[in-house]
Amino acid sequence: MCGAVACASIAFLIDPLAAVLAAVFLFGLYSFLRRKVLRVRFGDARWGFIYSHLRNNLFKLDKIPPGPKNWRPTLLVLTGNPETRLTMTMYALWIGGERGMVTLSRVLVGELKDIGNLMDAAVTQLKRFLQDNDFDALSTVVVSRSLDEGLNTLIQGHAIGPLQPNIVLMGWSSDKERFGSFVHHLNSVMLLGMSVVIIKDNGLPGNRMNRRIDIWWRGRENGSLMVIIAHLLSLNWEWSGVNIRILRLIRDEEGRKPATQALRDLVDAARVKAEVTVLVSDAPFPEVLSRHSEDATVVLMGFNVPEEDEAKAFRDRFEELLSGLPTTLLVCSSGEADLLA
Repeated sequence: MCGAVACASIAFLIDPLAAVLAAVFLFGLYSFLRRKVLRVRFGDARWGFIYSHLRNNLFKLDKIPPGPKNWRPTLLVLTGNPETRLTMTMYALWIGGERGMVTLSRVLVGELKDIGNLMDAAVTQLKRFLQDNDFDALSTVVVSRSLDEGLNTLIQGHAIGPLQPNIVLMGWSSDKERFGSFVHHLNSVMLLGMSVVIIKDNGLPGNRMNRRIDIWWRGRENGSLMVIIAHLLSLNWEWSGVNIRILRLIRDEEGRKPATQALRDLVDAARVKAEVTVLVSDAPFPEVLSRHSEDATVVLMGFNVPEEDEAKAFRDRFEELLSGLPTTLLVCSSGEADLLA
């Protein structure tokens, strides 16, 4: 390098412009080689430094009791191949990508000894999907003898101390034969103290202009989490300026004023910008729902997880409710996220 500098000095006496160009080139070459050497020497040290800080912060976080005021969304997404479930993936990232943590998960069905070698390829596929789309999320893959067993493993086993999932996001099951297993998994999620969000996929939003989120309020139990999810969606640039509506159906005109005031008090307490609409009608709820929300961008509705022997009735009821609606998020809250706590 010293010899090169000497050459540049000699060149300066002969041709000043050539000397300047040579000096710039040499400095650039030196900087490139220096960065390369640093990456080779200290790449592992950087990884270890970040790991050490993460470890220490996890221990500190684990000692702080969680509460409604510091609640953050930590989503386990039962996405399978994300390329074929882009709507589910995008909503998961919109909900948890900025303010929480998102993990995309996949189950490979088979014996570990037979298809264990496919795990690396599946993990690579998930990571490449995240990298290609510039998504900030984690990924995990399990091998199991059946899809049901694998989902159960993911739901119960994916936990890292204080970062264990508090929301499981899954797609609506259109398979009548498997709906009993689907309801079984919903019950497993609730028994483990997590909230569950089911997405009925009717496509991603189109035009960014005039987007609207409709929340159908049927009680505080699920309503708080629905309002939080709507607020988290609105924080993404793709949803900037979105109109959030909180709708409630009542049967008696005398209840309109107190119902409206209660919802306004909730919105004020939550510091969420939302429009409150109380509807008075004796028409069937599916009819009212379709009339007012068929042109929404996304609809949020609460539900209670049914018993397994009620799976068919549950499916039939919601198939009717969701018919003709845009993409809908069905929310069943564990109660951990409470705006009024």
